[in-house]
Amino acid sequence: MELDSDYLVKTLQELVKIPSPPRGEEKVAKLVVSKLQEMGLRAEVDGYFNVIADLGSGKRRVLLNAHLDTVPPGNGWTIDPYSGMLREGKVYGRGASDNKAGVAAMLTIAKALVTQHLPGRLVLLFTSREEGGGKVRARRGLKDKVDVDAGICLDHYIDAEDRQCEVVIGCRGIANVEVIVEGKAYHSSEPELGVNAIYRAYDLISELRSPRILQRMERPLPVVENVTVTVIKGGEWPTMVPDSCYMNVNFRLLPTLSPKDAVRRVLEVANRALKHGFKVRLKGGLKGYVIEPSSPIAKAALEAAKDEGFKAWPTVAKGWIDAAQLHRLFNVPIVSIGTMTRGQAHVKDEYVKVADVLNGARIAAKTILNFFKLSGGS
Repeated sequence: MELDSDYLVKTLQELVKIPSPPRGEEKVAKLVVSKLQEMGLRAEVDGYFNVIADLGSGKRRVLLNAHLDTVPPGNGWTIDPYSGMLREGKVYGRGASDNKAGVAAMLTIAKALVTQHLPGRLVLLFTSREEGGGKVRARRGLKDKVDVDAGICLDHYIDAEDRQCEVVIGCRGIANVEVIVEGKAYHSSEPELGVNAIYRAYDLISELRSPRILQRMERPLPVVENVTVTVIKGGEWPTMVPDSCYMNVNFRLLPTLSPKDAVRRVLEVANRALKHGFKVRLKGGLKGYVIEPSSPIAKAALEAAKDEGFKAWPTVAKGWIDAAQLHRLFNVPIVSIGTMTRGQAHVKDEYVKVADVLNGARIAAKTILNFFKLSGGS
């Protein structure tokens, strides 16, 4: 199946020219709707500017997803972040790679498939608020509007030059645990009469750095956790022994574990290292997910990449990804495959290689067809 590369590039440039920070997706959602209507498809837009459309018919249904929003451009750009400039096989601008490449790929795939007789139904879901807070609330209403058997997120990178393609079948969870370590204030000329909260926090950090607190899984793929102290604040005055020290402990958890598990482990370590004089609470977290590499959607993606001449393998993402929420929301297996250029998310002078988007789109289109074939079609 051939994809219209000129349409893909032109559409990507149009998308990049429209600023779409979190809670600012309305204009880009309207462009997506107009593109779908040009294909003869009916699109629904909800109050959060999530866009839903579908094509084909049959009992088997597969989801195709990318997010509409981007992070703000920030400072330090040498080009207009909303130029959509095409130069030497790259499209430049904020969101060119993350994730308007995925949106353009979805529209290009829809344009190619809309005239074909699909042996199943393809549900297109363009989501908002992936980059900012409020994504759970913004997507809660989608549960009753989307009914699918499996899903594909276009929110990962691909290397078309070296012909390498990861098929993401899960991700680690995330938890931010706040710890307040207490001490006793006193004049710094006689520190022995106080209790230095920063020193006590150091004792806790030393224990948190021990690999003993990390867990590991081997199946369906090997995954190991990591824990990092990402914020520390202590002391109020240069001549005062600090009586309080705040720290944030960031866990990257096994896909099967709840953020509450991170709190439990911090409490265990703090009880061992400090015994008393501390407070621990969960600031926020998100559970990961993992599916079997042998599931039909994962097999469909791996076969599609290999058919396109790529070396392909299943992996679990180290960071939390949007597919985890969609997996939980719709209760179906979901994979993430790439249309992005590696190293280009959230950077100044962001770009995406056209070859990466085009090859990722081809693999995604073939994954859809493979899934219908593997799962029995209609």
